[in-house]
Amino acid sequence: MDKNLTKRVAAVVGVLAVGLIVSFYWPVSSGSSPEIVLPQTGSADIDVDVDREEYNRRVADEVVIDEHSVQRVVASLRRPDEYTFTGQTTLYYGDQSSTVSVRGAVRGELTKVVQSMTDNLYKHTILTASEAYIWSSDTLSYYSGARGDFTVDELAIIPTYEDLLALPEEEITGGGFETVGETACIYAECQRSDGITVDRYYISVESGLLVRFQSYENSVLVCETSMIPLIEAVDDDWFMLPSGSVVTGS
Repeated sequence: MDKNLTKRVAAVVGVLAVGLIVSFYWPVSSGSSPEIVLPQTGSADIDVDVDREEYNRRVADEVVIDEHSVQRVVASLRRPDEYTFTGQTTLYYGDQSSTVSVRGAVRGELTKVVQSMTDNLYKHTILTASEAYIWSSDTLSYYSGARGDFTVDELAIIPTYEDLLALPEEEITGGGFETVGETACIYAECQRSDGITVDRYYISVESGLLVRFQSYENSVLVCETSMIPLIEAVDDDWFMLPSGSVVTGS
């Protein structure tokens, strides 16, 4: 997640407080690393049909994971083509905190995120490779337009493993294994260029997906995201617009 995460979440929390409906329509490397050699069985490459979980465990077990290799290891993990998820992002400031809950689904290039807002309203966001559709649960009208360079992180305020992969290599300061709940994870620690922010990403070995993100400023936790992915078939209803038509991707 980029270094402006907490600012974006703070802006969203402010929107929740005043109930501005406009928020429903638009949100506000150099260097080299050691080459990672993927696991092999004898002298033959792993068959592409090997179970994803087994493959990921072998990748994680057979490579030394540190600040130099963690991005490449995470990039090499296999991930499900479709899944649903629930999660929440909490922003901490002083003795107070604000939480935004999300649920959603991913199927190929399609992503759907439903984000809790205020007064039992929800912001719906559907992203394809090139388009974005955004609307509020209390209206039949919706915004549609080019996605541009916006990421899921920026439009839906949830971090993903792609955010870790996009970081400059020089900002990665640690990597290894850690258990989150009962989930074996690969973690990466990142010292951001502002000199005060440290971000930590936790990627499930089993699924290859992010399950926790933490951001610290001057060693104080300011933002935390927890995600629970559920690997299952995703129905077309997830990608239905208020008009009743279904987004198929573009």
